[in-house]
Amino acid sequence: MDDANLRKIYEQYWLHARHVENERLWFTNIYAVIVAGFLAYLGVVENNNPINLILIFFLLILSLFGYIITQAWNIPFVIFSRLAEEIAICEWKLPEEYRRFTKYSKGYDYYKFIGIGKLSIRISASRAFIGFYSIMIGVFIALSYQIIRNINDYKEISMVFIVVSVTFYFYYHLYLEKKTLVKIRTQFNERVNKCLDKKKTS
Repeated sequence: MDDANLRKIYEQYWLHARHVENERLWFTNIYAVIVAGFLAYLGVVENNNPINLILIFFLLILSLFGYIITQAWNIPFVIFSRLAEEIAICEWKLPEEYRRFTKYSKGYDYYKFIGIGKLSIRISASRAFIGFYSIMIGVFIALSYQIIRNINDYKEISMVFIVVSVTFYFYYHLYLEKKTLVKIRTQFNERVNKCLDKKKTS
């Protein structure tokens, strides 16, 4: 393929990736406004008002949708951004210091982890968004639990919140991410590695 067409494809991949990233951000902004508005309303109505549970259920469904759609957006972002970098590396011999996503990049490891030594955890935008929606799902399930059970035991409510939030986050971390994003990244690194090996032997 000639260089001009490759450049067009490269640009389109990055445009698609940025478009997905912007969609994810805009949805979260709209979600935050809706949640803030409903919570402000709930703060001024009586606790035993039957509409409270309806609103909480609505916010729970919206949070579940946010969780699902975020994962749906994470996948194309990873695909398009990696394809763009693959073109840059394999076709244009992008130097290591300018690489962003491959394990062969240099100088970009420091910001990916928080913590100290072995206690460090890898951070990413996809995990941050999923973590946010996991917390919100936990909040609204805990509030629903409180209203349905008509209890004020904050230890029990807090336990429901923690269990639900952690469950949703680790379902993503241990299953969804490995099933999708990790698989895409691994395949990308394998293709880049194969490409680099071919260039070394040629």
